[in-house]
Order: sequence, then C-alpha cells, then structure tokens
Amino acid sequence: MYGEDPYLVSRFGVAHVKNMQAPDAKGTLRVATTIKHFIYGSSTSGINLAPMVGSINDFYNIYSVPFRAVIKEANPAALMPSYSSYDGVPMTSNVAYTNLFLRDELGWGGVATSDDSAISFLHDLHKTAKDIQTAGMQALEASIGHEIGGTSSFGTLATLGNNFRFKTGLFENPLPDLAQIKGTVRSPAHLALNLNISKESMVLLKNDGILPIKTTGNLLSKVAVIGPLATYINAGSYAADDYLTGSTVLRGIEGIAKEVTFSRGCFVNNDTNVDAIIADAVKTAEAAELVVLVLGSSSSNLDNIGDVRTDGEFYDHADLGFPGPQLQLHKAIAATGLEMEYAVANSNAIIHTFLQGDLGGEAVASLITGATNPSGKLTVSIPKYSGATPIYYNYLPTNRKAGIYTPTDWQWPVLNSTARYPFGFGLSYTTFSYSNVQVSNYTSTSGNIVVGTTVKNTGSVAGQEVVQVYFGQAFPVIERPIKNLIRFTKINLEPGASQQVSFTIPVEELGYYVNGKKHVDADTYTFWVGSSSDDADLQSKLSSQAHHAL
Repeated sequence: MYGEDPYLVSRFGVAHVKNMQAPDAKGTLRVATTIKHFIYGSSTSGINLAPMVGSINDFYNIYSVPFRAVIKEANPAALMPSYSSYDGVPMTSNVAYTNLFLRDELGWGGVATSDDSAISFLHDLHKTAKDIQTAGMQALEASIGHEIGGTSSFGTLATLGNNFRFKTGLFENPLPDLAQIKGTVRSPAHLALNLNISKESMVLLKNDGILPIKTTGNLLSKVAVIGPLATYINAGSYAADDYLTGSTVLRGIEGIAKEVTFSRGCFVNNDTNVDAIIADAVKTAEAAELVVLVLGSSSSNLDNIGDVRTDGEFYDHADLGFPGPQLQLHKAIAATGLEMEYAVANSNAIIHTFLQGDLGGEAVASLITGATNPSGKLTVSIPKYSGATPIYYNYLPTNRKAGIYTPTDWQWPVLNSTARYPFGFGLSYTTFSYSNVQVSNYTSTSGNIVVGTTVKNTGSVAGQEVVQVYFGQAFPVIERPIKNLIRFTKINLEPGASQQVSFTIPVEELGYYVNGKKHVDADTYTFWVGSSSDDADLQSKLSSQAHHAL
C-alpha cells in the first residue's frame, strides 16, 4: 500500500480492510486488521524510527488522510502507532493525535496496540519518560495499552479488548482447524489471483522495442539469466514465501525458453570473489542471445555471507543505487553489447517488479513474451539522482525555483527537480490517446463535479490503461500542492476501441484543512486527465465555483 500520494494509499487501505474484515457466515470478522503505522511518512534523514517534522496542517492534509479514510469507510479493528515522534511528541504517547483525534474527532472505537517495545522506547529512546512506569502511564493517556489499547482508564481498556474478541467471535467460535487452513492458503484459486496481481502491478519503465520478445514455437531461444536476485522470491519483510509452489525469475524464464543458463554475477551486498563471479557472468552472457539481468535490494539475508540484507524493517538507504557490486556487474554485462532486459540505464528494457509475490518469476516471463501486456503504474516518483530528493509529483509551488531566479532548480549538477519516471507512469505494448476532456461547472460546495474523457487504444494489441484525474486550486488559503490525485480507474480496450470514462467527484473532496478546520473554497480549479502525473501525459480543463467558502 505504500506510495507518495495520500489519496492512492487511502484507496488501497479501504479496499484491503473491507475485504479482510468482511464478516463470515456467523457474522463475525474473518480477520481483525491492524492499520499502521500511525503516522509515518517522511522521517528526518529517511531513517526508520527518526522523528517527523510537520505542522498540524501537514498532519491533516497529508499524513492522516489514509487513516481518516480507512477509519471512516472500513472501521478497522485495530491501529498501531509508529515509533516516530511527530512535531516532537512520540506517537505512542501523543494524546492530541493518537487519542483525541482518533477517539473524539473520528469516533473510532477500535483497539490501539503499541509496536514492539514502543512503550519502553518512551524512556529508553525518546527520553520523554523518566522511567518505565511513567512511560506506561503516558501510553495509557494516549489510549495505548501494552499490546492492547483503550483510553486512560483501565476499565475502558478492558472493555475495548473484550469488544475486539466479540467482533472476531473468539468467545464462542473455535479457531479454524489445520486442515481448513491448508485447504485455503495457496489454493489454486488464490494462486491464480496472486499471479494476476503480480502481472498487473509490475511496471514497464523502458522499452526500446525489444519487448515483447518474439518466440520460436512459443519458446525463446538461448537465454542467460544473471543476477543475485534471479533465484530469490523477493516477498518483503514479514511476508511468507514458498519456493515449492512459488516462482523465481529463473524458474519463470525456464518455462518460456528452450535453453536457459544461469550465473549469479555477484552477491547482493558484498565483494566476495566479485571479479571471478562477474567474469563467469560475462562468459555466460556472451554465449546467449538474450540476457535477463535481475538486480535489486534484498529484505532477507539470502547470501548467508555476513549481513547482506539491504531492505526491510530498520534497513535504510543513503543511496538509491544498487547495493554492493551490482552496478559493476551491470556495466560488465552491458559492455558485451547483448540485448538486455530487466535492469537499468543502458538496458533495452526495464521492468520494475517491486515486491513481486510468490509467482513473480512467472509474471515476469508472461510480460517478456507479451502473454501479458504490462499495465502497472508507479506509486512513487523515481528521481534522476539519489540526492535529487524528495521528488514528489504533488510538490508545493515554492519547491521549484526554475524560471524565477535561475533557469534550473539545481545548479550543480544542472538539473530540474522532476522525476526520471513520474508517479503514475508505466508503459504498455500498445498506445492510448485522450480526447474530449470535459469538466462540469458547479455552483455549490455541497454538490458534485463530473470529469470525463474519451480514451482510445491507438495500438495494435489489446491493453489496459489506468485513467488518472488530478486537480489543483488557483489560490488556496495555505500553500497547497500544484496537483493532487483525486480519482483513477483501470479500463481494458481492444485495438482501435474507444471508451468514454467519467468520474463524479463531490466538491467537498477538493477541500483541505487549516489548523484542523475544513476549507472548501470558492475558487478556480484545474483538472488534469491522463496516463501519469507528468504534465506531458495530461490534458487540462478549468472549472470555477461561484459559492462562498464553507
């Protein structure tokens, strides 16, 4: 569910919680979900546990948006605060936000549970409690209990815990038996759904025409699979994987090629025998017709040589480049001049798999051959340089100075603060056009606005497109992002087919908060419709509102 846009994260969160908590035949919650971490997003220096610097306006307009939506629309059973402090107050003892905002303002009655050791951290780490007893009382005042939550009274604390058990049926219903669990987890129907999710979420970032690969008799010819992650199911921290039913990239390619060779190329994050291993990889590549190079970051210590883990909880990056000698490996393979897929610059094609799931290898193979037309879109903006961050698409006007005092935002290197690959971006094997963008005028802050467009598949193969709608306000009371995602949907079009797509948006959703109070202004708004957040991929229309602000 991670991404840089509050609205997008809200939609993921609401859908997830509603599905997980859907009642069973007896009317009890199938799964009690815990939404977390409240709140977290942009810690100082990008380090896990580090404090977050922000105001009450940042809290209401950015960080609390997904939680507010999920609590309002899906009523999650539980919530977990983050380890971080916000505006100097640890979230585990933050009465204003973790108690008053959640309980009084939103009316949420679920269980608040501390993260592991978070209450003791008030004393040991934050230094805001003189001893563990004081830390416990501070957490209770913020409606947190030790692994179970409530208000500051122990009676209410116990009541919320018991309500939780009633909702999940733990008092009267037995737990599922082992046979039932085994018959459900990784069932054929669930694996098919898992595979489809992986196929539709992977993002084609670059393609010079090499993809989809033309096959001979439904099979590729000689393919070299190279890279330290080629034999790894990169499921992420706290995620289960199953190498018996799962599919690594190597296994996926073996299912679509006549002959497959493999070389590790290097370890993820250490230089052990690097020259010899890279030399072997180059030799393997030179004997093939196509190279699938699998690079990235690992959330597990898969090499078993020291601590090579580079991702997951408590593992943070000061550089967005590939860990260890992986870039050295990439340069060596690129120097062979062979066609390369699934890597970085100087590659013929790049597929970003993110956390690809149990069947990620099969999904990659399906995208390479064109059995699946890529349709995933980026949920984050990818910068041009590690230091050129943050690079959010929804930046504030004063985040950019190009054209005001200097021709570019940065002078060394000469660079504008625009993404290499923007939020919402993702290529397809077909092309789409947008036309006839219409935005209805509206005269009431309690009414609706309708945004519509015609989307046409202008290519030669069927494909799916994520139609995205953004909006921006001319003159808000406080500085606001230049544009915000407000709606999106995914459509499927055959070659040459067109579809009229429309979105109904309550005017109230265009509002924002100032010092905790909601504003919906009488102002001029711009609406953009297109295939990504980048201006080049969007068409815009103005709409004006004549009523006074609420």
